[in-house]
Amino acid sequence: MLRAWLPRLVGLLAGASLAAYAAAFIGDYPWWALLMPLTVGNLLAAALLSVLLLLVCAVPALRARLASTGAWMWTGVALGLVPLPSATGWTSPPIAYAIGSALALALALAARRWRLPALNTRTLVLLSVLALPIALAFAFYHDSQLEASMHAAALKESRLPADAREALTVATDAPDLILISVDTLRADAIVGPRPEGYELPWFDALRASGTWWDYALSASNQTVPGHAAMLTGLDAMDTAVRWNRDRLPGSNHAPLISEQLNRAGYRTLGVISNDLLSGALGFNRGYELYDDSTVPRLSLVNGPLAWHARNSWLGLLLDGRVVHSFLVQTQFFSAQKPPRSLGGLGRIARGTVTSDQAISALEQAYAQPRPFFFFLHYFDPHQPYGAPAPYAGRLTADLPPIAPAYAASKKQGLFGAEEIERAQHDLASSDPAVREAARAAVHRYHLTYLERIMFLDAELRRVQERLDASGRPYALLLTSDHGEHFGEHDAMLHGTTLYEEAIRVPMILTGPGVAAGSRGEGVPSLEDVAPTLLAMAGIAPPESMHGRILSREGAGAAGRAHVAADNKRISWRQDGWKAHGHWTGNRAAQAIALFQITDDPGEVENRFANGLPAALRDALTALLLRDVYEKSQQAIDFGHEYLLNALGYTDAAGDQDD
Repeated sequence: MLRAWLPRLVGLLAGASLAAYAAAFIGDYPWWALLMPLTVGNLLAAALLSVLLLLVCAVPALRARLASTGAWMWTGVALGLVPLPSATGWTSPPIAYAIGSALALALALAARRWRLPALNTRTLVLLSVLALPIALAFAFYHDSQLEASMHAAALKESRLPADAREALTVATDAPDLILISVDTLRADAIVGPRPEGYELPWFDALRASGTWWDYALSASNQTVPGHAAMLTGLDAMDTAVRWNRDRLPGSNHAPLISEQLNRAGYRTLGVISNDLLSGALGFNRGYELYDDSTVPRLSLVNGPLAWHARNSWLGLLLDGRVVHSFLVQTQFFSAQKPPRSLGGLGRIARGTVTSDQAISALEQAYAQPRPFFFFLHYFDPHQPYGAPAPYAGRLTADLPPIAPAYAASKKQGLFGAEEIERAQHDLASSDPAVREAARAAVHRYHLTYLERIMFLDAELRRVQERLDASGRPYALLLTSDHGEHFGEHDAMLHGTTLYEEAIRVPMILTGPGVAAGSRGEGVPSLEDVAPTLLAMAGIAPPESMHGRILSREGAGAAGRAHVAADNKRISWRQDGWKAHGHWTGNRAAQAIALFQITDDPGEVENRFANGLPAALRDALTALLLRDVYEKSQQAIDFGHEYLLNALGYTDAAGDQDD
């Protein structure tokens, strides 16, 4: 029976392919970009229809009506054209699908009633066999074009455009502003006890040249909310960003410091190395140069993905995640790779590439007279842990080998999320031997992390040498987005707790009028960064900013509350006390722990049994009144999710995020 019906099935598939070829010229993208996904979707729809038609043909009365190969071919054409009216965009999708279905039914009935002519059997066979290879060939052609366009766009984005302003709106002697954010940098890695051999000459010189604090506090334990606070001057209640699966709010709600400085007359440059700070996610607002060429371009898939969800059988039949993965693995394969290579050493020496990008940006900035704001972000020392020569082994060479279960990945030679999380699990083991082996691994991880910071110290010195060589006045503020756990509270990495290790970050400020070698009083926060830099440029920070001007006010004023949050947790401190809580609803949180943070910085003794002090209860009430977070904020596109997965953060619940 199958042999008898095979020509008709071939006709159905060939007709569906013909419809894909026709529809490829209707969409919003070049036809070679649409040919492959349209063909695959049409063939999938035709395959499903063929099963139904074969079942119908089991009824003798219907068999004769459906026997014509030509009728089957035109049925395939009709099926493929169902989404076509929607692709034209001249009416809403529900109406367009109804029109497309009606036209398809009319065409299929006409083919049977009037026996519309069809291609000969040999042509149908050839078309059905070659349709997919031809479509895939155009997919590879699209990917090659995509790669070339990505490189061209990245080159353009890393060039500072000509100065179009005829007059300066800032003082000619205003200092250049340099903001350096080092991802995942714990405060005690810079200010605190050091193991033998751990030397940081650049960091120490920076502290000696300005004002530094023992630590500052982040707004969260993750990258996106930490930088949202840093770049907007707003705390965790007002940014509408709690975790990495939230989007940066728009300029109308939370303008970035780059936007404010650019409006005031500063030139604006940025160099970043974390996928989650890419221009595609909104962090490039207000920048004239934003070099994110070392992160993938997965956002390029979002537009085609949305188009196929509405206008092709591929998107109509399959889940969006499947379609996204399919597109990324075929005609958007190049989008997985950054336009700029990290070189032979790869991720282990990423900071070298970042420094090269930074110096290139500075050369362009110094070629013109206007003061500039430069946001420089280093991904080091984020996991996977490991340092290049000559820093590898500086602190770990004499350590005994760790258990194979915790050893570095053979592929990368780095300690990645999988082995780190395995060690975290074993820290809580009931077997003392297992716990001890895990602790030994964690100790090595920590020292390897510090070795990477020694490497970074040398890279930052390269950048400052260029700053100093310019002879221009500049202010520099160095900080981080969040900390990192190394076994404290049996936790590793970040994104899992709001204990101090996860939210304490360094803060060093240098520049005109800043006291040299001064240890600042009090505890600054990341929301202090933006108003401080604006003030150093002679620009009054907007009243909407919660942060303080560290160069004038300091961080030690009494009564200042601090809040940190992620998607599940909240912590807040007031008058030496710190409380931990869980979110229980919109603008609703329940306290679960209490620590006297000034006397118990390790948060060991939970004093919650007697309830919260009145100051903390009042502080929480005031904080929640300002909370603008909405549940809908958690929706992200598949490209954003893909980035998180690529960074090693696959937990959909967000228990372990970047």
